[in-house]
Amino acid sequence: MVESPFATVRLRTTAAKRFKKVENATTLIWKILQVAESTFRKLKGTDLLPTVYAGAQYVDGVLKLRTQQIAA
Repeated sequence: MVESPFATVRLRTTAAKRFKKVENATTLIWKILQVAESTFRKLKGTDLLPTVYAGAQYVDGVLKLRTQQIAA
């Protein structure tokens, strides 16, 4: 599951709305994103994403080959 980087910001939206100046709210949200960014993990297998997007299926990390059946 990929977590949205804005999930942590969503939790603090009400606090940011209480600021009188937009610059202060923007600074708070920016700092929250910087802290959240430090815990992000890089996705493994990014080289496989184009094949998955094209419709390839993987079972237990192994490419599942499609067998075409010819209708007689």
